[in-house]
Amino acid sequence: MVATSVAAVGLGYFFSRQKLSEINDERIKGGLAIVTWREIIAEARNYEKQALMNILEELETETSGQIILDRLSESVIIKGKAYNVTGLKYVIEKNGREYIAKRSSIPCRTVVLFVVKKKTE
Repeated sequence: MVATSVAAVGLGYFFSRQKLSEINDERIKGGLAIVTWREIIAEARNYEKQALMNILEELETETSGQIILDRLSESVIIKGKAYNVTGLKYVIEKNGREYIAKRSSIPCRTVVLFVVKKKTE
């Protein structure tokens, strides 16, 4: 069992290192700087945060005061309660329902803070 785990980790490391090498080769061709996995993840998280802030900004104008965004502190007030933007997520379900929820480390736990659009029949 331990040998299998060690082999799996070794294969994962080999493939992730190989993929990062391919990414950096393409970046060099495009005249961009070499990056690490940590920088790629940080860039993706920053992009996600900025996209959510743009959505919250739109909702701020549509909801007449139920959502108030403060871009400087990266916080939002939803129905009178303050939240950090990084602790929130915007969810679109297959049935058409859209809502803002708190992030949770428990996979099946969803705390809905604001429903943007109800499900379509």
